[in-house]
Amino acid sequence: MHKEQAEEAEAQQSTLASTVVSERVSPGIGSQTPIAPAIHGLPGKPPEVNVDQLAFRAEQAKKAHDYEQAISVANTIIDRTDTTENQRALAWIVLGESLACKGDLAAGETELHKAEGNLAHGYRALSGLGAIAAANEKYDDAERMFRRSLSLVRENDNALAGLGICAMKRNHAQDGWDYFKKALEVNPENMRAICGLI
Repeated sequence: MHKEQAEEAEAQQSTLASTVVSERVSPGIGSQTPIAPAIHGLPGKPPEVNVDQLAFRAEQAKKAHDYEQAISVANTIIDRTDTTENQRALAWIVLGESLACKGDLAAGETELHKAEGNLAHGYRALSGLGAIAAANEKYDDAERMFRRSLSLVRENDNALAGLGICAMKRNHAQDGWDYFKKALEVNPENMRAICGLI
């Protein structure tokens, strides 16, 4: 009798174990178990963060002006072997923008150049390069970068605001205002454009 009970208990545990595994890998309808545990970690081990999650963290750190954190996470993305070309380009951009915000314009420019040819994110790298050129008072170079950026993405508020700054520095106030207005049509929260209109 004990042997039959033991075999039945073992069969139930086996069924339960295979149900848990299948639910983790492919949740059933109404299942509350996410797919993530099967993909990102095992019991007792910390879950591994995927590259997209890291990219989100890097962007959030940069937005919060935590440039050291943004730089650290961007470098992690760049160094990982499972990073795609587009993810690596975005990491170079976050790295370059963060370095520039910390005042290291030359290092920021180097990182942004690595991403300028990327089809998905090159427009952003070019806008960053334009901003660095403008910060160095190289307005011809800045305008060229902003225009290249706009040629890739027409609805690019940062490039439009950058052209506004270049126009204002050349004493072309009406052109500057027009660019700032266009930038605000794309993104009503663009601070460069708002400050340019004030």
